[in-house]
Amino acid sequence: KTTQIQDETSATQGRNQCNSRTKPVQLQDETSANPGRNQCNSRTNPEQIQDETSANPGRNQCKSRMKPVQLQDKTSANPGRNQCKSRTKPVQIQDETSANPG
Repeated sequence: KTTQIQDETSATQGRNQCNSRTKPVQLQDETSANPGRNQCNSRTNPEQIQDETSANPGRNQCKSRMKPVQLQDKTSANPGRNQCKSRTKPVQIQDETSANPG
C-alpha cells in the first residue's frame, strides 16, 4: 500500500527532514523574514549587499571586492597597503610584465 506511505510523509513532515527541500517557496519566505538567521542566503540579494558596503565599508571587507571602481581608487592612493588586490587588475599586471620581462 504505497498510498499510506505518502499519507504518512504528508502528515509527519518532522520525521522526513529531507522532504522539506522540495519546497523552495517556503525557504524563500523564511529568508525574507529572517535574513539574520540565514547568513548564507544573503548572497542571493546583491542589491542589499551593495547598500551595506556603501554604508559600512569597514565592516564588510570581503564584500568590497564586488566594486572594482572603489578598488581602483584605493590601489592608486595606497598601492603598498593593498598588494593582494592588485591581482584583480590584469591590465596593470600586463603593463608590469611588459616593462620588466625578466
